[in-house]
Amino acid sequence: MKLSLFSVLLLAGHLCMAAPMPLPESNDGAKHVFTTNQENFLMDGKPVKIISGEMHYPRVPREHWQDRFQRMKAMGMNTVCTYLFWNVHEPEPGKWDFSGNLDFVEFVKEAQKAGLWVIVRPGPYVCAEWEFGGFPGWLLKDADLKVRSQDPRFLEPAMAYLKKVCSMLEPLQITKGGPIIMAQVENEYGSYGSDKDYVKKHLEVIQKELPGVVPFTSDGPNDWMINNGTLPGIVPAMNFGGGAKGAFANLEKHKGKTPRINGEFWVGWFDHWGKPKNGGSTEGFNRDLKWMLENNVSPNLFMAHGGTSFGFMNGANWEGAYTPDVTNYDYGAPISENGTLTDRYHTFRQTIQDYYGDTYKLPDPPAQPEMMELPPITFTEKAGMFNRLPQPVIRKEPVHMEALGQSLGFILYRTKVNGPVKGELKMNNMQDRAIVYVDGKRQGAADRRYKQDACDVVIPAGLHTVDIFVENMGRINFGGQIQGERKGIRGPITLDGKKLENFLIYNLPCKG
Repeated sequence: MKLSLFSVLLLAGHLCMAAPMPLPESNDGAKHVFTTNQENFLMDGKPVKIISGEMHYPRVPREHWQDRFQRMKAMGMNTVCTYLFWNVHEPEPGKWDFSGNLDFVEFVKEAQKAGLWVIVRPGPYVCAEWEFGGFPGWLLKDADLKVRSQDPRFLEPAMAYLKKVCSMLEPLQITKGGPIIMAQVENEYGSYGSDKDYVKKHLEVIQKELPGVVPFTSDGPNDWMINNGTLPGIVPAMNFGGGAKGAFANLEKHKGKTPRINGEFWVGWFDHWGKPKNGGSTEGFNRDLKWMLENNVSPNLFMAHGGTSFGFMNGANWEGAYTPDVTNYDYGAPISENGTLTDRYHTFRQTIQDYYGDTYKLPDPPAQPEMMELPPITFTEKAGMFNRLPQPVIRKEPVHMEALGQSLGFILYRTKVNGPVKGELKMNNMQDRAIVYVDGKRQGAADRRYKQDACDVVIPAGLHTVDIFVENMGRINFGGQIQGERKGIRGPITLDGKKLENFLIYNLPCKG
């Protein structure tokens, strides 16, 4: 008699009364039922162990998806977890893009080909050190709109987005032979607010569009995060970079017995411009990973493979000052930005193999990626940005870029000034970095990172052109500061205390 791997593992678990066994391969072609009881996740009624790793499809070139999945499997992952990113899928209202590297449906199918199960975190808010936490910049056209609220100007397009992406995933649910087993409700809402009705609206969409998956919330382990972010009867996941034992003890104090799952286990950290590179202790991370495996917690390594925040998709934080993220999203992950398997990878892999013991042997890791050598590159042409300006918009007062239908890139404010005048050029409500030119020659700069919104300017006698070239360095993606992220200059702009007016405004989104 021949038995499948899943059958052998379930039989061993039944006979030995051991810890829940790993999930079967997701590419067996069968339909399954994934549920929970008071303490376990259940596959067709049998307790199973989720060992997940986070990897985001827009951060990894599509050509490398399958390779990275194989590296995750060899480390011991049986599941991949990913956010969905609203701002790349609907860059303009009603204009959708699911092509190329943004084809999350194909990403899920590729994961299934690799035998991995999938946890989706559809947002619409994702944080993720991603531009505006995944929200599209066009939401900010109205100066008083508030994201993550029941403001209908936000909530209606947000729920329309959520319904659309969940309906696209509907055929890929586990109950239909697909790999999707769980879907997250909003994201770390307990760190932000306490409007349970707002969170329930997300749950209602997920339960309607993805009835065959287990919904869950995901929050930090503090009292207020648990109280604000969780919902009755919905699995609560815990996020942390250490202290797993204390996190789940506090969760049980508030929620009683639940299936224990870690929504994000931060096995590294992200980096900010101008700040030291983050690292973290592999030994400390490994200690928590081992504790989770031995105490019936299903971990999710965040990140298993980080990749790159391409283009203008890096986010930012507020740490007493504005701190934008770098585009590198290596994160100190066990699979590095370029796919190299690190010492952290091999440490975690051994811990997971020790957990399985003789019941399951992990596949051998793929070979390290080969690096290509590039010859020196010499640039032979150049083009000045100010020589290729689009048609301007004329405004008496400066306005933020979103008011003009722009979300990303740069914006140029141009006006004429009669000299002579010497003094401070103050740019009220400027975000995030401005370079000031007089008649095409640079005179100064101001940088939000250093809480600067002014520089000294000298205007000779006569009529002169003043240009203020402003860069959007990435919108804040976490915390209450997310509400103030309108880019460019909202004004007023003054020179030596006198208000400047009558601007030509050039939108420079740098698309393509």
